[in-house]
Amino acid sequence: MFGWFNISDPAAISWNGGNTTTNGLPVPPTAVAQFYNRAYFLVNPATGNPGAYFTDVLTLTITDPTHILTFGDNVRLTAVAGLPLTTQVTGGVIQSLIVFKGATAMYQVTGDAALTNNPVLVNAMNVATGTLAPLSICTTPKGLAFIAPDGLRVISFEGTVSDPVGDAGSGVTVPFIYAIAPSRITAACNAKTYRVSVQNGNAVGSPNQEFWYNIPRACWSGPHS
Repeated sequence: MFGWFNISDPAAISWNGGNTTTNGLPVPPTAVAQFYNRAYFLVNPATGNPGAYFTDVLTLTITDPTHILTFGDNVRLTAVAGLPLTTQVTGGVIQSLIVFKGATAMYQVTGDAALTNNPVLVNAMNVATGTLAPLSICTTPKGLAFIAPDGLRVISFEGTVSDPVGDAGSGVTVPFIYAIAPSRITAACNAKTYRVSVQNGNAVGSPNQEFWYNIPRACWSGPHS
């Protein structure tokens, strides 16, 4: 179902392949992320609702078969990523997991199955958008950035979702709207620049282009070859 590297002995790193134990995943997962020291696998079975299957702490074992989060319907889950959240209730930062469901929805997961005072909660985000470009998701100084169907958006550390960064001609959105293959959009971020590559179907010859977004200056540059 998936592979992993065993790095317990740096002098003898080995590759392994297999499935979760005790309760296996029914089909190969679409994505995986670590949350509260558990692996959360996104699984899209042929029948039934897609779900996030989570393991026991620090293992690839799923002891409890009910450790599955579902999200209301059979729309495919496309990506998952962690995001720290600033909360005014406790005056600090809590962990969260953002699950992307196609191009139309996102869910915020908080808490853990082992915490009675902070159980697992699943809440829909406040904007009806998502991503079909899982490789565009990355952490930035402003929050979690991703390419939505209408352009770059950012989920802030307060849990709010921005408008497209460059909407109404104020930046770059068209190349992402007309991307030939959204799943091949790829991005990375250093201290202050979000760089994203896309095959732009709106340009002559549908070239591969790269655009840079300078976060402190809030401005785009490109296309860069």
